[in-house]
Amino acid sequence: MLYLIRYAEIGKEPHPEKSKLERDIVEEIRNHLPDAKIRKDIGRIFLETAAETTETLKQIHGIASFSPCIKCSLEELESKVLAFAEPILKNKKSFGIKVKRVGLHSFTSQEKAAELGAKILGKFPHLKVDLKTPEELIFIEIRGTECYIFNTVIPGIDKYMKYEKEVIAEPKFIVDDMLGKLAVRIRMLGFDATYYRNTADSFLLRKSKEENRILLTRDASLVKIKGANAFWISSRKLKDQIREVIQKYNLKITPQNMFSRCSVCNKPLVDLPKEKVEGKVPPVVYKLFKEFSYCPKCDKYYWKGTHFEKIIEELKDFIS
Repeated sequence: MLYLIRYAEIGKEPHPEKSKLERDIVEEIRNHLPDAKIRKDIGRIFLETAAETTETLKQIHGIASFSPCIKCSLEELESKVLAFAEPILKNKKSFGIKVKRVGLHSFTSQEKAAELGAKILGKFPHLKVDLKTPEELIFIEIRGTECYIFNTVIPGIDKYMKYEKEVIAEPKFIVDDMLGKLAVRIRMLGFDATYYRNTADSFLLRKSKEENRILLTRDASLVKIKGANAFWISSRKLKDQIREVIQKYNLKITPQNMFSRCSVCNKPLVDLPKEKVEGKVPPVVYKLFKEFSYCPKCDKYYWKGTHFEKIIEELKDFIS
C-alpha cells in the first residue's frame, strides 16, 4: 500500500533545521516500519508497505496527515482518475477535484482539475460539480511527471498543517471585445482570461456557462439576462476597470503569480533555464537577464525587461 505523508513542522523551521527534522521523521517511520520502502520528495514522504499501516502512522510524531493513494504517470492520469472515481462516486450526487502541482507544466492546477472534472461528468452524467460542499472530493498531486490520487486525508498525531477539504477555485474570466486591454492586464496579473473579438453575445454567454467563466462586459444588458454569470464594468479608464474586478472578486495579486500567463494567448508560461534560450532571444537580452519564460503555443519568449518594470509600476497599487 502506498501512502503520501505530509510533514508537521518543517514549513515553520529555518532552512538548516528542515533537513534534520525531515531525517528525524524518516528515522521514526523506519523504527516503526522497518520493512517499508521510503522515498522523500519536496514537502512529502512516500511510504510503501506490504500491509495497511494507518494506526501506526497515526502515532508517529512529525506527521501532520497522510493519505492512502495510487500512483500513475501524467499520461495515465485521465484513465486512472476515471477508474478511481467509479466506485466512490457510484452512489453520490456531487463531487469536486482539487489538484496541486510541483514542477513545471504547461497547465495550471485549476485547468487540470477542470479537464478531469469534465471527463468524470462525461462518464457519470448523473453527477454535479460542487466546489463548496461536494459529497466526495478527489485530490490529485502532480509532482513532475508522477501523479498521486486519493480521497482520504487522515490526521496525524501532530496536526500542524491543515489539509484543505474544500475546493478553492480562482475565478476564470471571459472578456468581451470592448475590454481587450483589461483582458491583457488580467492575464499579466496571473489570472485566466479568454478574449474574443467580434463575437455574438450569445457565444460569450454560452462559453461563460460551458467553461465556468465570469463574463466581464461593458454591455449592461448582458448582466440582466437570466442565468448569466456576468459582471458589468462601469468605468471607461483601464486602471479603474482593473480595480473593479479585483475588488468584486477579492483577487489576491502577488509578484509570484504575475506574468505567469502569455499576454497574447492566455496559456500558462513555462519557466526556462537560461541556457535553453541561447540563440532564441537577442544577444544583449541573453547577456543582461537570467530568468526567462516561454509560451509553447505562441512560440514567444518573455523576460523581465523595461516593459516589465513599466507594467509593475502601472499595477503597483494592486500588488499585495
